[in-house]
Amino acid sequence: MSFLSKCVIKNKQRIQQSKKNSIIAITEMKTLFEILPSSIDSENSTLICELSNEGVSFVLKNEEENSFLGVAVYQFDKSRPQAGYSIALQILFHQKEWLTKKFNKTFIIYSTPESVLVPFSLYDSAQNEAVLNLVHGDLHSQETILSDLITEQQVYNIFRIPTQIYNAVQNQFFNVKSMHQYSRILKQKAPEKDKLTVIFYTQKMVISLFKEGKYHLINSFTFRTAEEVSYIIYFTNISFYDNPKGCSYPTELSDYPAHYFSHIFALDPCE
Repeated sequence: MSFLSKCVIKNKQRIQQSKKNSIIAITEMKTLFEILPSSIDSENSTLICELSNEGVSFVLKNEEENSFLGVAVYQFDKSRPQAGYSIALQILFHQKEWLTKKFNKTFIIYSTPESVLVPFSLYDSAQNEAVLNLVHGDLHSQETILSDLITEQQVYNIFRIPTQIYNAVQNQFFNVKSMHQYSRILKQKAPEKDKLTVIFYTQKMVISLFKEGKYHLINSFTFRTAEEVSYIIYFTNISFYDNPKGCSYPTELSDYPAHYFSHIFALDPCE
């Protein structure tokens, strides 16, 4: 092989490696929390995953012992286009060996804003796409439309997520069941009194209002700075959620306020 040929090959290799590094630099997710057991018995464990536009959170639980085993929270790079999020997920799945295991059950909770609640009497599955386009616009393509039946509130929840995200999750996990975050909230035991509940994320908050025995509002509101929150909602008589009762948790969680993770643990379909 000539000297020139060797130089061409090395140059191609450098370019390919540069492209690879560039993709990883753009799409790698930031680890916010990773409190996991040293070993995971996946066959006897349930994986609960919350996926939002901000990132992805995981909770491990042993159903027989009613014990939460660990929690992990990863964040997308919000300065990058959301088009790269599916690649970021796949890189995360590749990097984290414990996410390649086959869990006994896997529950995916989608915390995405493009959702519409439709009463039983008005629901027509053939109109799901039209309803979502009417409320949230039709500028996006390649999206998967899903729906949840919420008998407790006599409504359907129609929602959509990017198809690449949906496929990445479906291809990664075994025995997957999914639900929208609004649906999970509406399926939980109703509050005993009037209550405004707020779940904070890095760029949005999910607000639900329960008043006079029924839900009057459940929606997502985006913000860029903490000061903007005061323009969206006014707070009085504030209290913070604790972790669900009757379960055990990793001792490492005692180093953090309970409300850091309480909304993730509350997503457990068995709660």
